[in-house]
Amino acid sequence: MRMPVFAAVKSSARANALHRGVLTALGVACLVASAQHAYAQGASPPLGAAPPGVAGPPPGAAPPGVTGPPPGAAPPGVAGPPPEGLSPGGPPDSAFAAFRDKLAADLLPLSGNWPSPSLDPRNFEGVWRQYNILPLERSTDMYGAKTPLNEAGRALLAKRVAASRAGTPYVNASAVCLPPGQPLQLEINLPFVIYQNKDWIQFLFYQYHGAWTVVFDPAKQPDGSARPYMGRSVGHWEADTLVVETSGFKQALWLDINGTPISADAKLTHRIRKVHQGAQQGDWSLEVITTVDDPTYYSRPWSWATAYVWRPDKAPISEFDCESSVNRPDYISSSGLVPEPTD
Repeated sequence: MRMPVFAAVKSSARANALHRGVLTALGVACLVASAQHAYAQGASPPLGAAPPGVAGPPPGAAPPGVTGPPPGAAPPGVAGPPPEGLSPGGPPDSAFAAFRDKLAADLLPLSGNWPSPSLDPRNFEGVWRQYNILPLERSTDMYGAKTPLNEAGRALLAKRVAASRAGTPYVNASAVCLPPGQPLQLEINLPFVIYQNKDWIQFLFYQYHGAWTVVFDPAKQPDGSARPYMGRSVGHWEADTLVVETSGFKQALWLDINGTPISADAKLTHRIRKVHQGAQQGDWSLEVITTVDDPTYYSRPWSWATAYVWRPDKAPISEFDCESSVNRPDYISSSGLVPEPTD
């Protein structure tokens, strides 16, 4: 049986979740503040860059001989200072640590008659959740090589970071309750539900009213020829891996808290498969490898990987009232958000 990308983690998904920080936020202002708080606690910096010219194995392949933590996680005990351009701040260390510990301990209860995922490897239906820290900035790919931003990408990211440092972060989709796109939507530590049939697979997210619909026949796009916030996604199977290609976004996306850019003309490819490691129900996970192909802001395609744990106890998903806060007339001004310049 082919080992998952996360085989380097020797504990099960349930046990591994105990050691991962969990971070969630509502809107750009809260995302930035939460990230600063995390770094104030000594959150780990990104993995080191690969040697010059080394980009790692092709997207979808596990690095040979890897025995360390999963992609995106720093080695145990390794911590660093806040990234350049951000200063520590926020609530007391003990309060934030208690918040992280509480969320990290939120595992599938061992007691309870919980349903198991379908044994069909092509059936992803159910509720899933991930436990990684929401990245302040995804500055490396899944192999540790530096994110290949081109000159335009570096300039735009620097402008967004400078605005946040000045206390005037830019408005983006999540700040006004619009679907922020798959990269940010999938990285928030809140549950999502998957439904599917022979014609489509749909991901429904708790936060920002996100609905990601993947069709197998391009002619059956639910939005017709329109460009949705989540783009137009077409899937096909390669063995038991679902390969989803998405393009045609309504607007440009933010990949992370700092605002690493993805243009509206980018192509995202997701390779998704279901993995079972261990004997517990909570040992089921979805492995998702995301590849960005966006010549507007990057010099080459690049990828990262994330795992999502089976959480049937989180169903049904509760209501998310984002609009109750942002519909106040003073919302934008009181939160410090400003419209992003178009130049």
